[in-house]
Amino acid sequence: MEEGGRFLIKTWGDEAVAYDLLSGDTHFLDPLSLAITRYLSGTARSGEEIADHLASNFDLPTDEHSLDYLHATLSRLEAIGLLVVKSA
Repeated sequence: MEEGGRFLIKTWGDEAVAYDLLSGDTHFLDPLSLAITRYLSGTARSGEEIADHLASNFDLPTDEHSLDYLHATLSRLEAIGLLVVKSA
């Protein structure tokens, strides 16, 4: 089990659940969400850096559909509090 501040994360292979200690909510993390969460792990990265990392390390295409899915995943992670977006 990984501890990361307000979340406890339990993994099973390439999937996980994140338990929010503040709200009591539990969130399913698909392989992409888990990979993003691990990659960021307290380090600020741009959307382009995340996309490049995922494309090169997980053999993901960089077509428009895939980038839309990545954007939606980042938005979901931000909405549940696993990802903090800093303003420029």
